[in-house]
Amino acid sequence: MFSKKRSRDNNVEYDDNLNESESKVKAEEEQEDESSEEELGYQELPSLKSRMKKALKTKSLDICATYLTGELFKNEVVPFLESHPEVIGLDASGEFVVSREICEYLSKNINIKYLKMRLSRITPTMTELLAENQSINNLDICDNHIGDQGAIALALKKNLKELSVFNNHITQIGTEALVKNTSLVSLGVGSSITNNDEFKALLIENNTLRFLSIDTKDPELIKSFEEISKKRVERYDKQFTTFLMGGHPKAGAGSPILHSFFKNRLYDKKILREVSDFLKPPATLKIS
Repeated sequence: MFSKKRSRDNNVEYDDNLNESESKVKAEEEQEDESSEEELGYQELPSLKSRMKKALKTKSLDICATYLTGELFKNEVVPFLESHPEVIGLDASGEFVVSREICEYLSKNINIKYLKMRLSRITPTMTELLAENQSINNLDICDNHIGDQGAIALALKKNLKELSVFNNHITQIGTEALVKNTSLVSLGVGSSITNNDEFKALLIENNTLRFLSIDTKDPELIKSFEEISKKRVERYDKQFTTFLMGGHPKAGAGSPILHSFFKNRLYDKKILREVSDFLKPPATLKIS
């Protein structure tokens, strides 16, 4: 039978044995927490471990808000990505403390195809490191500081398909460089777009870009850029007619090149690529 004692202060009975039991459980929990922290070395690691486990299913690793240190990134994240090449996506938004380490690592990584690093304080020089990567084809680095220098570095990448660089201190110079990229299918640049003839001429020449996000509600500006799709078709029709009539360098003596190409099955890879690229219909440009 439990022993009863009466408090001197409030004259309330309490169970001495129960209090000792509760204290013992609490002490065991504290000891367990301490040993767990000592074993793991980092308070954030359990969360990171669970995200890595999830990444094996989703093929994309989300390390947002894990408060990574450089040591943790090198000792845990890098080995995980190296040992699991099937993980092709990485979201490191907000991890500005290790953003340089991430950029340096990704400049040599050959597996990551999708990268999202918003609000990571990415600088122009860090963007140049990302531009060295040959596998990333979908890049979202909005809300950083890449500037025109970083935009020009990305514009030289030939493997990029989708790029979003809103709010990055990019001027018309950087935007024009990006529009000259002939591999991009989708581009989000924001308010650096201006309604001038030179810029619109670049968009007409670029036949691969299908989506241009300019982050504006100006109806006149949107209508102006929507007319580009029509002009693309007109340009293509004119060039195609020239091709058939023999005025284009790839046409040779004129329309017989097509007859010879298909009749003799000249499947030289280089010729096939050049002809198929030229005959490809113009892309419809959607403005948002």
